Amino acid sequence: MADRHLLVPGARAGANDHAPNDAAGFWYWLNGQHQPRFYSSQEVVRGEFTAVLSLGAVIFVYLVAVTLFYRRAQYFLALWWLAAILVGVVGNSAWLFGTGYWDSTGALAGFFPAAMAGIATGVCERLGANFVFGEGNRPAFTDEGNY
Repeated sequence: MADRHLLVPGARAGANDHAPNDAAGFWYWLNGQHQPRFYSSQEVVRGEFTAVLSLGAVIFVYLVAVTLFYRRAQYFLALWWLAAILVGVVGNSAWLFGTGYWDSTGALAGFFPAAMAGIATGVCERLGANFVFGEGNRPAFTDEGNY
């Protein structure tokens, strides 16, 4: 009977065994083990599930930080555009300088995380501002505030 577990290529030959190469290799790195050359489908699913949970935790921490910022500052400051630009420009610049050539398809793929960062930041800002200031209320910065 055929093996029921799909083997997925893992660590590349000659790759650094001291750092995880992908989400599935994270568990091996965390336990201080060398990464195998192939991963089972369960290991890949576990790695992807861990990555998604980690992303959710980061977004939750960001939501709490934005809410605390609005509570302390007592005015609304939209930063979603800054997050999108920084992730897109920094990520694509790192690719350009790291590889030495421009790839239009890769740049388009690099702006997908930028769009996701902008959307996630916008959602966290809206939820945090609604919690602190009330629905639809966005006080602007003034010098007459009580600090």
